[in-house]
Amino acid sequence: MPSTAQRPAPPETIRKIITPFSRAWADPAWADRNLYPWASTPEQIAIRLAVRGKKPVSIRAANSMGKTADILVKSAVDYLFGHYPCRVIVSSASWENVKKTFWMALKKLIERILVDYNGLFQPPDATHWFPIGQQYDWFIALASPRRRENIAGHHAENMLLIFDEVSGLDPDIAAAGRGITTGVNDQRIYSGNPFGTSGEFFDSHYRDKDHWSCHHLDALDSPNVKARRIIIPGMATYEWVEEMKAKYGENSAEYFARVRGIFPVDADMTIITQTMLDRATLSDAEASLPPPRKNTLNDIIIGLDVALTAHGDWTVFVIRDSSRILAWEHHRGWSRDQIEGHLKRLVIEHAPRAVYIDDGGLFDL
Repeated sequence: MPSTAQRPAPPETIRKIITPFSRAWADPAWADRNLYPWASTPEQIAIRLAVRGKKPVSIRAANSMGKTADILVKSAVDYLFGHYPCRVIVSSASWENVKKTFWMALKKLIERILVDYNGLFQPPDATHWFPIGQQYDWFIALASPRRRENIAGHHAENMLLIFDEVSGLDPDIAAAGRGITTGVNDQRIYSGNPFGTSGEFFDSHYRDKDHWSCHHLDALDSPNVKARRIIIPGMATYEWVEEMKAKYGENSAEYFARVRGIFPVDADMTIITQTMLDRATLSDAEASLPPPRKNTLNDIIIGLDVALTAHGDWTVFVIRDSSRILAWEHHRGWSRDQIEGHLKRLVIEHAPRAVYIDDGGLFDL
């Protein structure tokens, strides 16, 4: 009896309001046609569908690829319409960011729904949207990242937690998020530019990737960049990509993270970890492959992360000893023959005791 009093089934009148919109959860393309003021790209649709899966979703994205204004905002509304009772909690590394980016985009989307279904739903306030009134446990809310309690205090039968710009999120806040999304229908979404090479966001794409549904949005895949003209307003443009390339350089951390959606140091390298980089003593200017040398201690290890041409990422070679990185280099667009040939030359020159390939595969020489 107490359980029924705390979480009552929605009255029949509320069911009639909610049920027609529940299709948004089952069919995001239907939601784009019937509810939302703009349509998602196929890549954005695919990520929205992944939110319906059992694994939490992690999105490493370039700027202006619609991760917040399209994927996160629509996923929030999709989930809300598909569950009752339900809470969608949204936070970010920056309180100002989540208010200015996510909430502004959400309000724009809701405006269309309010116009098309006049009088059916209530408008949002500065931090909450209670579509049918505050008396119902059915809403979307912003949560400040400044205190753990702002996240940990939420409990609901169905919970979606969205962390945007997650690279800079406090680990304690992330831990609070894990604690409130333990139910069978609960879900988490991590999203952001891939800055840094440690933390839960980084691990979700590498060490823990088997437990996540991982997605990558590269500005070079923007329809505007490919066509060199505006196809979808608001998405990354060819001119912007060229500007970033000229300003920061194609191999810079800024370009990797903001344009390519690649973690800056590694570019899909599973060999180079933050710990290894902290131990490195060579400067970037010195980081070319060293000349052959005698290795009496046989302490040299070669690391190789293979990215073939079709994937558009970087193939990376690392030479290190037991305590530090000696040198590393990366090449984009190399064929398998080029990679194998270069690796053989390095093995002959440096006589390593072992070679690590990709995600930890090891063969002794």
